Amino acid sequence: MSRRHLLLLAAAVTDSTFTRATLDDRRVWVGKCIHCNSKLVIADDGKPLGEATLEHVFPTTQGGTNTVANLAVACARCNREKGTRHDHRGGERLDHVVALLRARRQAPAAAAAAWSFYIWLARRAFARGRLGVASRRRRPARS
Repeated sequence: MSRRHLLLLAAAVTDSTFTRATLDDRRVWVGKCIHCNSKLVIADDGKPLGEATLEHVFPTTQGGTNTVANLAVACARCNREKGTRHDHRGGERLDHVVALLRARRQAPAAAAAAWSFYIWLARRAFARGRLGVASRRRRPARS
């Protein structure tokens, strides 16, 4: 799983409009674009199925970060149209998007989904040997 896919998955899981579903025998997250509310689908491995893209509320070119608080899921059309419009000076549209994102993140469903996501991620990392486990160290051979 690439870093970008992980960030997209984290943004989707912490958004209360996204729910887990099964699509063609595959576990996915189905939700809505932060701007136009169009339906978006993201696979369990973070790969977008269709038009889902990672939206930086404050663009990285203007000092925005990759923290989950600054990330949302948007359709490709809305993300292209937005470009780097939003900046730290604010504005009515930016205030609306930030308020909407905060409301989606504060919903009880988002909190439960975020918690289950971190548990799932930890189990996946452990299964792949990415967590430091002392018993996996090799001891030098004795002669």
